[in-house]
Amino acid sequence: MSDSPSAWPTDADKPAPATGVRYVVVLLATAMAILLYLDRFCLSLAVTYIKQDLSLSKQKADLLLGAFFLTYALGQVYCAIMPERLAQTDAAEQVKEAMGSGPFKFVAAERVPGQRVVFEKNKDYVPRDGKASFNAGPKIVYFDRVIWNFVPDPGTASAALQQGEVDWWENPPIDLVPQLKSDKNLVVAVKDRTGEIGCLRFNHLHPPFDKPAVRRAVLTAIDQKDVITAFAGAEPSIKRRDRGCWGSPAG
Repeated sequence: MSDSPSAWPTDADKPAPATGVRYVVVLLATAMAILLYLDRFCLSLAVTYIKQDLSLSKQKADLLLGAFFLTYALGQVYCAIMPERLAQTDAAEQVKEAMGSGPFKFVAAERVPGQRVVFEKNKDYVPRDGKASFNAGPKIVYFDRVIWNFVPDPGTASAALQQGEVDWWENPPIDLVPQLKSDKNLVVAVKDRTGEIGCLRFNHLHPPFDKPAVRRAVLTAIDQKDVITAFAGAEPSIKRRDRGCWGSPAG
């Protein structure tokens, strides 16, 4: 599962525009949503700084960086299509309305900030053909109503799950996974196999890490096995060694 459900209400009161007009509206809404996403996650600012560092003409820099960040934004689950009036929200402000075309409707009246949110099946949603695959494919709904409870304390969440007070826990801490696995009434499974990659980023602009030799010395001093064990030692089955952002055992 992703960190957030694909749960947005349908703007069902508005008449559907003609096909050609609908495509234009969708394209404009998509463009506005992408711009908001880029601003909200500071990617527009990143483009500005990268342009200053690259020894490319402005035209080439705009083309290369535009293509890269466009595909990056489209690949993010949080870059959702939204109405133009919402996409025009300032990146520093919260979007105050959930409006979309997904398989669930957000029940705003039942939201309790910091405690729970409620979603109901969107009866007007028609899933596409094909096979569901993570965020791709048809969104088949099997529940008429879903309640997401926010339980900050892992011990309380674990007890609620084991006592049948809740049906699912999305991201239990690794330290509690062995305990949950020992409960024969529970099923523990890895649903998102993309995993997580921890990175140590140096600030190349300031000493001492502006010197490649110093960065290489730090790399030599760090053992990936020790870092992964500290993070996921309680559940060895999920550990993966010899992996990195820029390479793999296969080269």
